[in-house]
Amino acid sequence: MNHITETEGRLIDPEYIQPKVEKEEKMEEIKEEGKNVIETQEESKKGSNWLDEEAKNVDAQGDFGPKLPSPMFEDGKITIMNIDATKEFQKWTDPETKKTKAIIPCLSDLDGKAQKCNWWVNLKNPIYKEVIHRCKDVGDKSSVLVKILQSGTQDKTRYTLIKE
Repeated sequence: MNHITETEGRLIDPEYIQPKVEKEEKMEEIKEEGKNVIETQEESKKGSNWLDEEAKNVDAQGDFGPKLPSPMFEDGKITIMNIDATKEFQKWTDPETKKTKAIIPCLSDLDGKAQKCNWWVNLKNPIYKEVIHRCKDVGDKSSVLVKILQSGTQDKTRYTLIKE
């Protein structure tokens, strides 16, 4: 079937006829899709940049020495630790949550024998304040013996310093 346009007298296929408004809308959609693709590409480039930034942050955190286990706490039981207060406790800030923790070197009973440990305590945890004051009160001793009672688990965990 031959279709002839009224203005030009040329043969055209009716399936290819679109009103001018529809063509402009399609062109806008295509432009938007192109922008989205470019933005996605830029974000993926930024993705590698965030890794560079994270690597710098991790390197800036410093070396915390050998990886040591944490003291073993159990709900309702007293844990005895010998804290090394001769040097200032190292600090570590979580890059995601921005929470800062003190890394407290200590000796604790693990598997029936005393082992070196690192106790990671949030600076806002009340037990940190108590431990600092206990260490200060002891004075010039190189190590401070503390007894800590844990109650609760996970986000409900509470530590209590047992005073003698």
